[in-house]
Amino acid sequence: MRRIIGGMMCAVLVLMSACGGDGGSDDDTIPAAPNNVSVMAGRGHMDGETGNYALIRWDNVSGATSYTLYYGANAGINTSSSSVSGVRSPYVFSNANVRDGAFYYFALTAENDAGESDLSEIRRMAVLIPRTGQTTSYADKDDGDLEEGAAWPASRFIDNGDQTVTDTLTGLMWQKNPNVMIESSWSAALNLCDISTVGTYDDWRMPNLRELLSLLDYSVYPIVVDITAFPFLDSDDTIYWTSTNVDGDDNSAWCVDIDSGITAAASKALSSYWVWAVRDDLGNATAEVARTGQSASLVDYDDGYFDNGVIWPDVRFVDNGDGTVTDILTGLMWLQDADAITARSWTSAVSAAAAASAGDHHDWRLPNIRELISLLDMSRHDPCLPSGHEFTDMGVGDIYWTSTTSAGATGSAWCIDLTDGAILTADKSVSRSVLPVRSTR
Repeated sequence: MRRIIGGMMCAVLVLMSACGGDGGSDDDTIPAAPNNVSVMAGRGHMDGETGNYALIRWDNVSGATSYTLYYGANAGINTSSSSVSGVRSPYVFSNANVRDGAFYYFALTAENDAGESDLSEIRRMAVLIPRTGQTTSYADKDDGDLEEGAAWPASRFIDNGDQTVTDTLTGLMWQKNPNVMIESSWSAALNLCDISTVGTYDDWRMPNLRELLSLLDYSVYPIVVDITAFPFLDSDDTIYWTSTNVDGDDNSAWCVDIDSGITAAASKALSSYWVWAVRDDLGNATAEVARTGQSASLVDYDDGYFDNGVIWPDVRFVDNGDGTVTDILTGLMWLQDADAITARSWTSAVSAAAAASAGDHHDWRLPNIRELISLLDMSRHDPCLPSGHEFTDMGVGDIYWTSTTSAGATGSAWCIDLTDGAILTADKSVSRSVLPVRSTR
């Protein structure tokens, strides 16, 4: 869990404000409203409390000497709303409601001696979905063409010099040698993580499915993880356990093939795989990982035992009344009728998604692999979507295309079976279902 030192951060912000803010200001002119406001939902420790927080970032405004943050539980934010003055980017915000999973709205003003600017755009906090890593385009409006998602930090992986590596994109710390623990059954692997002391840390655990998938770079093959950061990866033995149980089958757990990125269910007792231990690092991240949805624990140290990740809002999906559905967790808008576009080949699916016009929006597209993964609730199956998801015609057994091409075989693309959440590839010529998405941020 992330540890945000709230008091220390606030003290630094106050000192910065007292020292004149951005400097070089012309206090005779009221500054412009802040631009490029983003609000990332994270989870960690702040001022002795545990739960979600909002990390607000914005561009500095010329002539501004200070900023005021306005916030509230609904979109009607104005300068009479609750506020925090003297803030600086990035700023961490939390209160009891946010810690428990409320997804607040935020806006900012810039100030100097001449007065206060207009209000910035109002932004709702959301889990930021990172880019997939794919930059090569195989069709107009595909993943490599659009590169949707939060940009990766220039130096994503930091070698800490103690056999640990920090991923600055997600804030997670990983053991540098993914094979330091022997291949074993799922239960044995859970215990191996618990007793591990690599880097002198004693809070290692088996990663849940979302955490292990967060490492993947869909632009490379074989080994879809940065082998410069993790040079000990064995290309001959690449299947790793996750702590996430298979819903409806207590004897199986999800695993990931690091060679290809494909996920599969495996017998906990009969299969023997590697385990790559993870722990929470200190400090902020660019795009923290959300929970998997699995909160019931079957054994100590499994996914439900830790329930790690950003807490979901109580009401996750909103029916917009115009044939679209908004996911409050990620801020993504989806076509409500999951069967509105008939199953088709990948190339046709990319074009058909881009041609959609539901809700009078004309910026629809086929989701990339990370965006479609974001819908999954690993505590459910038939379909593997959260309760109250608001989609219609979501057929059991339907497999949905993503806009992400398989780097290992560019004639294939990634798709997800929304029956159980399995992530796989298929030849682009076969027919798969289509679920368009658009960004609202």
